[in-house]
Amino acid sequence: MDMQGPLTVAWQITNHCNLRCLHCLKESGPQKKNSGGSDGSLIDRILGQIADAKVPYVLVCGGEPLTHPRFFDICEFLCRKNISCKVETNGHLLNRQTAKRLAMLGARSVQVSLDGVSADTYSRLRPGGSWDKAIEACRLLQAEGVPLEITFVPVKFNIREAGAVIDLAVSLGAWQFNTGRLIPLGRARKAFKALSPSPRQYQVFLDTLKSKKQELSGKIQIVWEPFDIFSALRLQLEHMPATLLVEPDGKARISGMLPYICGDLAKESLGEVWAGFKKLWHDPEVVKFAYELIKMDNESDLKIPLG
Repeated sequence: MDMQGPLTVAWQITNHCNLRCLHCLKESGPQKKNSGGSDGSLIDRILGQIADAKVPYVLVCGGEPLTHPRFFDICEFLCRKNISCKVETNGHLLNRQTAKRLAMLGARSVQVSLDGVSADTYSRLRPGGSWDKAIEACRLLQAEGVPLEITFVPVKFNIREAGAVIDLAVSLGAWQFNTGRLIPLGRARKAFKALSPSPRQYQVFLDTLKSKKQELSGKIQIVWEPFDIFSALRLQLEHMPATLLVEPDGKARISGMLPYICGDLAKESLGEVWAGFKKLWHDPEVVKFAYELIKMDNESDLKIPLG
């Protein structure tokens, strides 16, 4: 099937974040500026391209997207164009007014990160972060009827809390719980050995997910497959993905794991960028590089069980 455009645009609208999490894939933080379109021109151009290409689904992420001065402009435009809009946030900047506004817009869902069932665990992984604020954000979204998703990143010191976090997600009214193996990208790459659970911990984690999925069937969706980015990469090599990753400056990537830029929405149309996306996924050099990454993971000392 020759797709004429992406089914999903994962749009990292900013690298700026109010936290500096140990497991961040982008090394986002307070030191990063809200660059790449805060003046309006690039944001408007990308929004126009998404609408013209009739992209059905956009994931608005960061950094922390709520720090961007045009966050609501972006969400309002997408929802007005009947484009399904999901927001990924740490929840710290979300208040009752924000939750009401997202509800009125008809956002598809808001995903809040909850990496533990205690303030100590949460703040250890997210220095400066507040577990209470994240919980309050979930409650405000639930109260306003905004579909809530919870995401959980397992590391060595929180992985035993996964089952309890799933139970907490149910009590908060979440309809979906998302998780998977710690990804060695960005800041997480630097701390990967220190943070990464052992193979035994991962196996217990997977057993917990499977048990909870059966126990809570009909109450919450528990999603963990593909379990790791290498498994995802294998699937992408077999079936070209339909997700375009867009960075704050308009540059577009073919995958979070691969260092290939397929175009620049600051200069090109989304159609041209998508043509570059398809070309790169069929490029022998790209395919070879991807398989070499998978091989390196397979040959690593840390043998991770598959989900």
